[in-house]
Amino acid sequence: MKKAGVLTGLLAGLLVAFGPARADFVKYVEYSGYSSSTDGFFEPGGTYADGNKLVIGLSNFTADGAAVINAFDTFSFYAKAPAGFYITHVEYSESGLGSNTGGAVALATGSIVVDGVSYSLASTILPSSPLPSTQTWSLGGFAIPVYAPVTEGEQGPVSIQVTNSLVAVDVPGGNASITKDSAFIIAQLAEIAAVPLPPSLWLLGSALFGVGLLSRRRNRVGSEG
Repeated sequence: MKKAGVLTGLLAGLLVAFGPARADFVKYVEYSGYSSSTDGFFEPGGTYADGNKLVIGLSNFTADGAAVINAFDTFSFYAKAPAGFYITHVEYSESGLGSNTGGAVALATGSIVVDGVSYSLASTILPSSPLPSTQTWSLGGFAIPVYAPVTEGEQGPVSIQVTNSLVAVDVPGGNASITKDSAFIIAQLAEIAAVPLPPSLWLLGSALFGVGLLSRRRNRVGSEG
């Protein structure tokens, strides 16, 4: 009887040891390694993480046809999923305000590189109006896949670089300006799948269980005799 109990306990221990482990459900992404190619456009002190979202601090990112015609910046950083999770894709969005009168030019364009793969954020052109008026614009907002592999239950840091260009060109009788005042990225997470139980372990467990039943039967027959 004692022998059967030991075998049953051993089987239960094996199933617990090799069964699916529960992951930590604290889904906060770690963001690090901020850098920017242009002084004055990016403010590290104004950058902060909120759960899976990184809000990028902006200081003075404006193109003006009478001053800075092309405001250009590349912002780089890393994102890493918490233990038990991996980043499946990211979503970058930016927006701002602008003005374009008298046939001048005001536009925003950019791209994002995720682990070496580049994606265009496309371009948006502010239409010209006869009178000064404030217009809104936005770029991005679509899912960008992350291909960084998961090795031994962990995904390495995902490198991300966002390149922006704001352009404003005045013409005789026309003025243009465009400003980026919001930028953020959201990392989407998924739980790392548990390693499936090897078929050989199930066979071992079945064999041990069978030995335990046989031992119990023999003990019962012996006691009845």
